[in-house]
Amino acid sequence: MAVVRSFICVEISGEIRRNLQRMQQRLGRSPAFVSAEGVRWVAPDQLHLTLCFLGEIQWNQTHQVAQIATQVLQSQSRVTFSCEGLGAFPNLERPRVLWAGIREISPGKKRSPSADDVAAESMPECPRFTWMAAALNQAFVEQRFYPDTKPWTPHVTLARFGGAKNERTISLAEEFESFEEHEFGLQAVHELKLMSSERSQAGPVYRPIATIPLGK
Repeated sequence: MAVVRSFICVEISGEIRRNLQRMQQRLGRSPAFVSAEGVRWVAPDQLHLTLCFLGEIQWNQTHQVAQIATQVLQSQSRVTFSCEGLGAFPNLERPRVLWAGIREISPGKKRSPSADDVAAESMPECPRFTWMAAALNQAFVEQRFYPDTKPWTPHVTLARFGGAKNERTISLAEEFESFEEHEFGLQAVHELKLMSSERSQAGPVYRPIATIPLGK
């Protein structure tokens, strides 16, 4: 029986992808990246915002997975977000993953509240997406699937750094000082996608399996 690695995500809009691609190209020419080894850039058409990583499931379970997700999200309305800022996991000094940030936009506002408007600890940057991620994980666990239950952090992966941890000498702290508040665009989300992830020599390749509409 066929097995597929799967996840549920938001597909990134064309405008944001183009802006992120320009940033990838700009960073790729910078001294920090030119001298780094094992940097693998994510292709623009593969950029996405993961909400739930299911891992390996049977192919004949994909319809059930899409149905579960649809039921969980049927009460949710459209979400608008801003893609902005750059960062790295676990940190800028010893990065393993380079990412662009995600911040939800409150209705009636051009962008989400700043630190001057509301304390960071009192309002998550992505309250709706955070709820969706947690609700999806809970629903799948209850149905005896085994999603990744690590704390969810909103981000779009731009690059990965290869090599053992003690071999990664690149530091991005100075490189990113001017990009902390860089904006890549706004996007309204009406649906999510169930995607497959296939390994290749150039890195993972993602393909849509099913569309999961937001309910309102």
